[in-house]
Amino acid sequence: MPTLNVYQDIKTFIANDILDGEDLGELDETTPLLELGVLNSMELMKLVDHIEQTYGVKVPGNSVVPGNFQDIQSITRFIETLGQTA
Repeated sequence: MPTLNVYQDIKTFIANDILDGEDLGELDETTPLLELGVLNSMELMKLVDHIEQTYGVKVPGNSVVPGNFQDIQSITRFIETLGQTA
């Protein structure tokens, strides 16, 4: 899946399923999701499940680290890396 489509999918998932449509202002590729508390441990597991189901990849437990989930840009890169190793 092209980068723009992955980015848009993750942005839409976060806006609709994690924020439940709550307005976070301008959610963009560098919005600090962990720092702002958008992603907590429960929401992170929900996102990991979405990634596995949508992209047909397995997210290793040791890959669920802040660097891979700090913002939409890092999540997009992480998904692309998983797709290359699958």
